[in-house]
Amino acid sequence: MNKTDDLQNAVDNIHNALMECTKNVIVEISNQNSFSYETGGQWVEYANQLQRLVPEYAAPGWLSQACNKFGLKFNNNSKYRAMLAGFATTKAPEIYQPILVGEAASLNVEELFRTQSQRFELNAVFESLVSRLAELIAADVIDNRIVHESLTRLHALFRRNRNGSFA
Repeated sequence: MNKTDDLQNAVDNIHNALMECTKNVIVEISNQNSFSYETGGQWVEYANQLQRLVPEYAAPGWLSQACNKFGLKFNNNSKYRAMLAGFATTKAPEIYQPILVGEAASLNVEELFRTQSQRFELNAVFESLVSRLAELIAADVIDNRIVHESLTRLHALFRRNRNGSFA
């Protein structure tokens, strides 16, 4: 095993423990109980261990938010517990995502494209572009045959691929 594999194993172990604590927090509050001091303390401890262990390039956003919000030690008061419960439940889908380091953390272009596509509403932009091209072609105001054919091909290309992936 090389250093990267060792680091990935260490990250996985602590991350699995944090995910287990997150699950325990959610189960305990869904049963209308307050989660235990031990669970809360372990959650904060594991989050801080994970932040120290995970290289900056691989650290998920929720991890730095958690460490900044909850500090180094669990504070056993009702406001702090409510904040932790709210954070754990709202960020659970992100927390349960794998944290990859080293070669495993290679850039996932398709996922990045999908997120940015949603962020910038790329589907709406393409729909607008396709409809504008269709209007321009239908208006028949272009007297150059080559430009008209190019616009027609471009319109067909965009119409076929408007819901495509990065590739």
